[in-house]
Amino acid sequence: MNNKEKILQALIESFNNNKGEESIGVTSTELAEKLDMRRNVVSLHLNELFREGLVKKTNTRPVYFNAVNKDKALHIVQEEVDTFKELIGSKGSLKVQVDQCKVAASYPDNGLPVLLTGESGVGKSYMAQLICEYARSNGYIDEDSPFVVFNCAEYANNKELLSAKLFGFQKGAFTGANTDMIGLIEEADNGYLFLDEVHRLSPEGQEKLFLLMDKGVFNRLGETGELRKANIRFVFATTEQPENVLLETFMRRIPLQIKIPSFSDRPLKEKLQLIYRFYKEEALKTGYDIQVSKVVLNALITNKLNGNIGKLMNLIKYSSAYAYKESISTKKDKIYVRLNDLPYDFINYDANDQKSNLKDMYISLKEDYEGLEEVINDKNAINERIIRLAEITEENENNFESKELIFKEAAEVLNEITDEIIFNKDEFDFEIFPLEILERTVVDGLKFLENHYGLKYYGNTSDVISKSLSYFMHNAYDASKKEKKLLLKAEEILRKTLPRYYLITNKLISIIELNIDYKFDVREMIFFIYFLYSINSKNEPAINSIIIAHGYSTASSIASVANKLVGEFIFEAFDMPLDVSSEEISKEIKKYLETADTSKGLIALVDMGSLENLHESLRDVVKNDIAVINNITTQIALEVGFKINQGSTIREIVESVDKWNKIKCQYVRYSNNKKNVILTTCISGMGTAIKIRDLMRECIDDTGIEIMAYDFNKLKNNNVEDEIFKEFNVLLVVGTSKLSISGIPYINMEELVSGEGQRILNIVLKNKLKNKTIEDINTNIIKKFSIENILNRLTILNPNKIIDQVERAISDIEIGIRKQFSNNLKISLLIHISCLIERLIVRDYIDIMQGHEEFEVLHEDFINLIKAAFSEITKIYKVDMPIGEIQMIYEIINNM
Repeated sequence: MNNKEKILQALIESFNNNKGEESIGVTSTELAEKLDMRRNVVSLHLNELFREGLVKKTNTRPVYFNAVNKDKALHIVQEEVDTFKELIGSKGSLKVQVDQCKVAASYPDNGLPVLLTGESGVGKSYMAQLICEYARSNGYIDEDSPFVVFNCAEYANNKELLSAKLFGFQKGAFTGANTDMIGLIEEADNGYLFLDEVHRLSPEGQEKLFLLMDKGVFNRLGETGELRKANIRFVFATTEQPENVLLETFMRRIPLQIKIPSFSDRPLKEKLQLIYRFYKEEALKTGYDIQVSKVVLNALITNKLNGNIGKLMNLIKYSSAYAYKESISTKKDKIYVRLNDLPYDFINYDANDQKSNLKDMYISLKEDYEGLEEVINDKNAINERIIRLAEITEENENNFESKELIFKEAAEVLNEITDEIIFNKDEFDFEIFPLEILERTVVDGLKFLENHYGLKYYGNTSDVISKSLSYFMHNAYDASKKEKKLLLKAEEILRKTLPRYYLITNKLISIIELNIDYKFDVREMIFFIYFLYSINSKNEPAINSIIIAHGYSTASSIASVANKLVGEFIFEAFDMPLDVSSEEISKEIKKYLETADTSKGLIALVDMGSLENLHESLRDVVKNDIAVINNITTQIALEVGFKINQGSTIREIVESVDKWNKIKCQYVRYSNNKKNVILTTCISGMGTAIKIRDLMRECIDDTGIEIMAYDFNKLKNNNVEDEIFKEFNVLLVVGTSKLSISGIPYINMEELVSGEGQRILNIVLKNKLKNKTIEDINTNIIKKFSIENILNRLTILNPNKIIDQVERAISDIEIGIRKQFSNNLKISLLIHISCLIERLIVRDYIDIMQGHEEFEVLHEDFINLIKAAFSEITKIYKVDMPIGEIQMIYEIINNM
């Protein structure tokens, strides 16, 4: 008979001794003593028997167990005691986390070690406590099992004292150890040990826990001989990224990592529930009903709370105290919390910017609040947010070239809609149309989009779409005439400005409608265009590309294969019957391109010579370069697709295809009468950029191409949205530090010095020169762009002397930060520092930069290193090295 059978037999005997009558039963401790077993073993088997329906238990403390009779006449299945049910979000945004906590507590033997992660104040300590209470209430540990808390930060600077605190110590283990002392591990025996801020535990401290976690044994500090035993369940917590602060070997021993979301990431309803709960506590303390202004609610839910729920509690206490004082002095019958009751430094809030449609919240002493419908102004909140999406679309009708900025605003509304549907789904009826059937249909639709358009979707995408569609199906919205007009206009704007996502949304909804016999309206169209854009916008190809082939499915087949293998929606397909003329094809393509984004150009892959001159009819609708590649095959489509996905320019793609496939390609450079320019720039300022410009002008003079110096930070921050690109046709940027501008070639000084930049120059200047050949320009660059000549032209100093001095300083910096610099970085530093010395001499230096105070605090070692490395130079030229210039050197090193 095994232990489980012995325990059941003992319970049956106890039941029979009472002749089947109800008795209080026996505890796990009593059974353990009777059977001479470890209490945790008895407790484990009792709960297994309970889950199998062979025993029943009382929901009291201590828990009593009784056997049912042999025929299970008294079979009672006790539901689990859910200690998490009062946790706000346990059925919403924290559902996954709660399920993980329950799994950790219920796993056989000693449960699973858990690592709770998240920002300060999100509730990690409270969650750890709930894990212990859940284990106690459900019999996984004794009801009186300990819950021991230890903050590792308290002893982070004293490893020995930390070890003594955790493991205990033996008399004489160290100076002052006058008696034996038990540690927290022994205090937590048969219960939970919660180590908060575990990232402050040193690697040695982490290693000391290995044996305890693996074998359940340990020694006190200074103790030798037989190991002690401890039956410990572990919960750890950290505010840091675990992989950055904990040993990999330590992490391997923690199978469950549970991230607790920040307050700002919680859905609106949960934020309001938390606010209500904390104000309710203040109402009970003061004995007054509390009314909270909707402006205060908006301030609390929209501000970034550094400190999360802990910060929220303090703000509510603060505001309640100030409002209470006002109520007492004015003898009001309730506390009314207004915006000016919040701390002054917290009110960085525009009262007119109400992102959530709320009413005042009323907290009654006599009644418990049963919902938030009265606070959330309207049951049609979701539909109102979709109206807001339509308004955002209309407001930005002429600004969709900056999709990222528009979507940033739309994303806030989109997240509120999905939060409301997903996390508050208990309020919505999902039973009229079975959700599982709808989800299968959605998955089929997403797979179709993946196979034919390369749409990437993620694990929860089908869940979000299914529940959102289900909500729309079961919650009709009677829009006003004005709203209907707005929705239809927004749909038309999105059709023109986001044509790819309009197309795939139409495809998805068509598949769903075909399978469930339901007609979706413009509401869903707008929502899902934005939703599909949100999950794929980062993968959107810059160049518009189409495949045109005769036949009923030739183009579609090639496009489907290419899109799927590239993993992106690269190609739109146009299948043309054989009896359709080239003029009709051009007309249809032109109609499509009128609403497509061609700002980065167009590549058309065609199957017949009759379409070779297609570009001529498309010049007036395509806003950049056009390429037509003849005799399309799947292989060529894949090559073009991969290069588009990698960010290659149209010219580069055409040259590659032409080189390796020997097929006919037509390439037409976009001409908009803008003047061709090459920009020169430097991270250290316009002075050096102007000197580089002058050098470039000597190399590329009399060519019809203007050379202009331009601000580095403007190019870096604005990218192609900068005004310079609207005014001029920028062919190339030449600079001294790493810089990436979409679609614009870039050459750094190291490439000019080494000659590696000639290939890019040849491509950029081809067909652009008036009175010089590319060979002439390359010859001039070789002459002008030697290090010695550059420095001779950029500074007033002796280049031979300054090169040696700066090279020694750079070498000292490399040694100091233990990093070998690339040739590119060395040349950039050589040029920058040489010019810097000149600026120091003439007192034209950067004294301080933005963020200098933080830089001085965080990078004291780097500042000292630079001063030491430049000590020889500053002494020779009798100059000082200002913090601003040190910060600039730091940015150059970390920007390359």
